[in-house]
Amino acid sequence: MTHRRIGEIMVDEGFITAEQLEVALKEQKKGVERLGEAAIRLGFLTRIQRDEIVKVQMEDMAG
Repeated sequence: MTHRRIGEIMVDEGFITAEQLEVALKEQKKGVERLGEAAIRLGFLTRIQRDEIVKVQMEDMAG
């Protein structure tokens, strides 16, 4: 089974758009913050949504 990356989960689950993901990825690459933190700073996600995404990621990894 292939595990989805956090950005894929954000888009696949409808939390952000593909365009927002691209912006967040560019911002993330400028500094040292994680993708979720960049998306929060940009106003694309709330911390609660980020936590939900991490939960989905953990479930994906568990199989």
